[in-house]
Amino acid sequence: MSIFDEAPTIITALETIPGINNVSEAWPADRDPRPCITVTIAGKRTTDRRDDKPYLGQYEFYIRLFIGKKQGFAKWGPEIERIMESLGYEQTFLWEEPGAGARQLAARYKKTV
Repeated sequence: MSIFDEAPTIITALETIPGINNVSEAWPADRDPRPCITVTIAGKRTTDRRDDKPYLGQYEFYIRLFIGKKQGFAKWGPEIERIMESLGYEQTFLWEEPGAGARQLAARYKKTV
């Protein structure tokens, strides 16, 4: 399995969230409707080797939820967590960033494969 196969799976799963206008690997432009989600690779590393070959690896993704200034994260944040956990990912970090036209909730998720 390749980390590049995981992104489309995550995107398809997150697209099922009601009220989300767009889920993609592309950073949203200012004109894109909010709320939207961006899925990006955070990293891939080998966590165990057997017979001098990678045996277990760890995939990490950033999931960013962009919303309007007056919207809250409580509506979609828990649903993102639920979906990512159902795909076998564990949330390892979560932070919020204010922006000029939107707020961003960013999370890092990891999965051992």
